[in-house]
Amino acid sequence: VVSFNAVVADGEFVRADVAVPSGGDWSEWMPIAEWGEPKGAETLPTSWPGGRIAIDELIADDPVERLRVRIVASAGDAGSWPALHRVDVVTSRRDRDRVLDASPGDAITVDAPFRRTAIDDDPSLASRLCSPTSLGMLLAHRGQVPDYREMIDRVYDAKHDLYGVWPRAIQVAFSYGVPGRLHRFGDWTEVRAHLGNVGPIAISLRAAQGEVRGMDYDASEGHIIVLTGLTEQGDAIVLDPAFSTETEARRVYPAHDLSEVWLRRARGTAYVLLPAVDP
Repeated sequence: VVSFNAVVADGEFVRADVAVPSGGDWSEWMPIAEWGEPKGAETLPTSWPGGRIAIDELIADDPVERLRVRIVASAGDAGSWPALHRVDVVTSRRDRDRVLDASPGDAITVDAPFRRTAIDDDPSLASRLCSPTSLGMLLAHRGQVPDYREMIDRVYDAKHDLYGVWPRAIQVAFSYGVPGRLHRFGDWTEVRAHLGNVGPIAISLRAAQGEVRGMDYDASEGHIIVLTGLTEQGDAIVLDPAFSTETEARRVYPAHDLSEVWLRRARGTAYVLLPAVDP
């Protein structure tokens, strides 16, 4: 996965492309993240003989040892250019046999104000907004509370008709002055260290009903929740935007269950936001 933070004014555009070894050379460039207003329609491939781009994730059929990333930018109407602040690339490998036990220790909790998913004037969107809602909780932890409707509009990806495109959420946070990156956590020990040293994270998972004890709904199409702490046993303390009140949303999900649906199935993908900067 690739994410970036860039200052992009009206009319400007930034896109991240990737290429991988293929047939003794390199594949064509494939788009994986973008922000702004593209100049014209450019058709780029989204697959190569060894894999594909699945919206915001490069998936290779076999391990890839090298990767190229380029950033493409275009100027605005007034001739100004975007300012790129950071680019993050995170790779992971499927490993079905890896043991992903909980990380027992002192209980740890991090404050993250709860936000509701439901929008009063358009309830039909409620089930699609776990990503911007979770992002809003992380932003609030960093001291930024943007207008909810405005934030949802920024998160929306018209190309895919989605509110949950990972790198777009990271760039939305930066548009409010909060830097961040996509990350992939490898185990609960790494998660514990991050919670203690950096702060809460929004984790991406896919779980059928019953796969996570305490999550009594189907999330097999994908869901994002905010991880705010760990119990002494190492289970996850979360705020789940599927619920409408903080009392309902603040839950403890077993680390064993999340190991399967997040760390393994979703390869530990998470939103990580850092202390705010001047926008």
